[in-house]
Amino acid sequence: MIQSQPREIHFGVFAANFGLSSAGWLAAAVGLLLNTNVLSDHYYSSVAILLVHTFTLLTISPCILAVLFQLLPVVVGGTLASRPGGWILSILWWLGAGGFLICRWQKPGWLVWFAGLLVLAISGLIVLVAFTIRRGHWNARALQVMAALGWLLIMALSGSLMAWGGQTWFLPLQLLHWHAWTGILAWFSLMIVALGSQLLPMFLLSHNLRESLAHVSALLLGLCPVALFAGRALPGSLSQFPVLIVGGLALGLFLAFLLQCFRHRMRKRLESGMTMFLLSFLFPVLAWALAAAESVGLEGKLFSPSHRWDTALVLLMLPGFVGGATMGMSLKVLPFMSWMALQTRMDSATSVPEQSSGPARSAKSRVSSRSAASTLLPRDMAPGILSKILLWTYPPSILFLAAGLLASPLLYPGLLLFLVSAILNAFHFLWTISTAIRSHV
Repeated sequence: MIQSQPREIHFGVFAANFGLSSAGWLAAAVGLLLNTNVLSDHYYSSVAILLVHTFTLLTISPCILAVLFQLLPVVVGGTLASRPGGWILSILWWLGAGGFLICRWQKPGWLVWFAGLLVLAISGLIVLVAFTIRRGHWNARALQVMAALGWLLIMALSGSLMAWGGQTWFLPLQLLHWHAWTGILAWFSLMIVALGSQLLPMFLLSHNLRESLAHVSALLLGLCPVALFAGRALPGSLSQFPVLIVGGLALGLFLAFLLQCFRHRMRKRLESGMTMFLLSFLFPVLAWALAAAESVGLEGKLFSPSHRWDTALVLLMLPGFVGGATMGMSLKVLPFMSWMALQTRMDSATSVPEQSSGPARSAKSRVSSRSAASTLLPRDMAPGILSKILLWTYPPSILFLAAGLLASPLLYPGLLLFLVSAILNAFHFLWTISTAIRSHV
C-alpha cells in the first residue's frame, strides 16, 4: 500500500510557481499598458505575440504546474513520482519561457533553442505525470490531464517549427491560428475542466453530481484541435462550424455541471474566488456567440478592420475565461494549500519530543507560535478584502478591453483595472506567503 506523503511536501515548488505567475501578471499588465496599440494592430505583430506568450508561459502555465503537482496525487490516489523532478521541470519551464520571451524581444535567432527547452520540459512533465498515475490508478481525470499534456507537446512542437521557420502544409497564419486555439481549448480549457471539476465540488461541498457531464465536456475539448484541422476542408466561413459545434457542446455540458455544483452545494456562502471562477464561464459564452456571428459573416458590421474580431475572441477566451478562472481558483487554492502546509508542519513538530537541552525561551517561543498558528483558518492567510476587490476589478477590465475595440476610449479604464488587478494579485500572493513564513511553514 502506498503511504501518503505529508501534505506540505510540495509546498516549495507550489509557492515558487505561484510567485512566477504573480510576476507574469504584472509583466503582462505593464506590457499591455505600454503598448496600447497592440489591441488595434494585427494579432500577428511581434509585440502581440510577445504579450500573449508572457501571459501563457509566465502567468497561466506556472499556476497549472503548481496545482498539478499538488492535486494530481490526490486525484489518482498515489504520490508524486519525484519531488526533485517537480523542481527540475519547473526550473526548465522557467528558463525556457523566460529565454523564449527575451529572445522574442531581442534575439529572434535563438528562439528555437529556448522553444526546444520548453519541449524538453513538457516531455519530462508527461513522464512525471505518467509515473505519478502509475503509483495510484488511472481514472477519467488522469486521462484528461494526459490528453491536455499531449496537446501541449504538439502545440509546443508547432511553435518550435514556426520559430525555426520550417515549411508546413499550413500557411503561416493558419498554423498560428491552429497553434493559438489548440493552446486555448485543448491545454488551458481542458486543464481547467479536469482540475476544476475536482476542486470546485471540494470547496463548495457539492454532492450528488453527474460527473459524466464534466468528463464528456473534457473529451470534446480534447477533440477541438481535430475539429480545427477538419475545418480546413470546408469552404469559407463553414470552416469554423466543426469547432463551433464541438466547442459549444463542451461548454454547454460543463455549464450544466457547474449548475449542479451550485445547486447541490452544502456551503451556501460563495467566496469571492469561487464567484470569480464561476463568472469566468460567461466569457466563453460571449466568445462562442461572437464566433458564431463571424461564421455567418457579421464581423465586418461590428469590427473594422475585421482582425479586431479575432482580437476580441482571444481577449474573451484567454485573459477573460482562462485568466479569470485561474485567478479565481488561485484566490482559494493558494491560502488553502498554505494553511494545509502550516497544519501539517505543526502536526509533525508536535509529534517530535522537545530535546531537554534546548533553551527554555526557545521552547516557549515554539509553543507560542504553534498556539497562534493553530487558531488560523484558510481565510486568515490573506485579507478577504483583496479577493473582493479583485472580483470587481478583473472581470470588468476584460469587458472594457473588449468593448474598447469598438470604442477606443473604453480601453483606458480596462487597462487601468487590469493593472490594478495584477498589483492586487501580487499583493495577495506576498501576503499569503509571508503569513505562512511567519507561522513557520
